[in-house]
Amino acid sequence: MGFAYYVAHQKRLKALAVEWDEKKRPATRPSEQTVLEGSYNPLSRPLFLYVNLKSLEKPEVLKFVEFYLAHVETLAKEVKYIPLPPSAYEKVRDRLKKRQKGTAFAGHGEMAVPIDDILSRPLVP
Repeated sequence: MGFAYYVAHQKRLKALAVEWDEKKRPATRPSEQTVLEGSYNPLSRPLFLYVNLKSLEKPEVLKFVEFYLAHVETLAKEVKYIPLPPSAYEKVRDRLKKRQKGTAFAGHGEMAVPIDDILSRPLVP
């Protein structure tokens, strides 16, 4: 169950604190803060939108991505998702403008990493 579902139904659900990592951090309860800082993993995660650079040459695709980035914060709130910090959207807009491609994960997934930290990493093709 995702955090948005929990928030919408929290009067009927009981959230549990999660202790999951090898670093032996204290058990973490779901909250907007713990989701944004990446500590309520693996039960929360960012949603990514991947766009092929060749596809961005099509005006309708570029227009959609620009619309998405301009409105995603409002739309996320409407469906009870947690918007990313404003700095994250700025980093994504900058990558789009520069047509950067690659991954910040270098071929392996990670947990408990704040989104700003992920977006600050250099991209690996």
